[in-house]
Amino acid sequence: MLIPNTTSMMKTLKTLIIDDEQKGHNLLNELVKRYCPDVEVLGLAESATEAIKLIRQLKPDFIFLDIQMPEVKGFEMVDIDFEIVL
Repeated sequence: MLIPNTTSMMKTLKTLIIDDEQKGHNLLNELVKRYCPDVEVLGLAESATEAIKLIRQLKPDFIFLDIQMPEVKGFEMVDIDFEIVL
């Protein structure tokens, strides 16, 4: 009996990491690479302005969003049609 390889059948999810702290987004990027083979990090943003530009340009499936950023709080910048999952 053959058991299908479900990993190769899964859709790759595309994401962005948005965090003003370089240490934070570097660590999360490494964890995603190591433990989430079906997730592709499209980019990293360190500011709300940069994040909005990347979200509109790359259209990720989901984002990792730091909600305590200096310029604009995370949820305030998301005027883009996203489902919020806590």
